Amino acid sequence: MSVPPSHPHRKRNRLTGYDYRNSGWYFITICTFDREHILSSIEIDQVHLTKLGEICLSIWKSLPERFTNITLDEFVVMPNHIHGILRLEAIPNGYSLSDMIGAYKSLIAREYYLWYRDIYGHNTGKIWQKSFNDHIIKNREELNTIRYYIRHN
Repeated sequence: MSVPPSHPHRKRNRLTGYDYRNSGWYFITICTFDREHILSSIEIDQVHLTKLGEICLSIWKSLPERFTNITLDEFVVMPNHIHGILRLEAIPNGYSLSDMIGAYKSLIAREYYLWYRDIYGHNTGKIWQKSFNDHIIKNREELNTIRYYIRHN
């Protein structure tokens, strides 16, 4: 009789052997913890950001100040996830895509927890699902298809 693992087997999110410091276009998706609808609501085809969603948007826009080797492209805040496209320029000893997205998630959590504690007097629960999903965009046609998907999501 085998003993079940203490942690369920997780699918690897990153492409094995790929260096995520490489120059290129990346499509990322970050989901909320337990897929909770805490970032926005959608009413009659209009997205209404929550305070947390506003923080997500604000910090996304500020990422090039922190990471000078990225260019931001399309971005959307959905009720339980965000989609974004960014271009990374490889630089010696530069940050990887995972480093940048980890910092992004941490900055959001820190700002939101401080705001939440000031309003409610205590901390809130987890915000993010572990890790994130990425897709390495291979060509202009694929970039345009993903841009269209984000704009019309």
